[in-house]
Amino acid sequence: MNKPIKTVLACLAAVAVLALAFWLAFGGEKPQQPQVEQTIQNETEIPPIMEEAAKEPDEKEPEVEIPETAAKPEPLTEPEDETQTPSADETVTADEQQGPAESETTTEPERSVCTISISCATLLDKLDTLPAAVSELVPADGWILAPVQEEFSDAESVLDILLRVAQREGIHLEYAGTAMGNSAYLEGIGNIYEFDAGELSGWMYSVNGEFPNYGCGQYFPQPGDVIKLVYTCDLGADVGDNYQG
Repeated sequence: MNKPIKTVLACLAAVAVLALAFWLAFGGEKPQQPQVEQTIQNETEIPPIMEEAAKEPDEKEPEVEIPETAAKPEPLTEPEDETQTPSADETVTADEQQGPAESETTTEPERSVCTISISCATLLDKLDTLPAAVSELVPADGWILAPVQEEFSDAESVLDILLRVAQREGIHLEYAGTAMGNSAYLEGIGNIYEFDAGELSGWMYSVNGEFPNYGCGQYFPQPGDVIKLVYTCDLGADVGDNYQG
């Protein structure tokens, strides 16, 4: 081949290379690829952001679902109030229970009161004639039991009251016969017996100043009665009564 032809071909090749380079450098197709890639990258970047935004409510859902308002069963206090407030039936039963108690207190029998005393004052003038063992038993004022008020029931006799008082006060008392009926007979009180001051001496009782002619176990006193146990040295003449057998 001739040298001039080679030179021409080389020039044409150089021109083609330059044209191709120019076309590649300033052409409209390849420069748009980076933009497309950027848009694609942008499009690929958007879904993660949207996914995060979508995930935020999902992560916050458990906090929103806290059953604060739903778990407020405050009306449960109503059953407690119902248990505290008594029902009508319970109120009726309570009244029925209180009724008998009040009736019992009102129906209890009232106990009566009497005055009782024991005296051997008639022996004060006879101390010199009494045995020493007897004179030592006579109180200085003559009262073995000063007047006291004593409660009693309707079923109690003078002897029942006397026995209770003597036992409570620690006073010796001895009687013959039975407590009920006319056979009860007082033999000794305060260790002072009948006949200690002579054949006509012994114990008698009076009620409101009167000497009943029957035993003290048969006499049932009335409210306010004054009962006196007295020692006589003359069959009652020295204490206000003339004894008649």
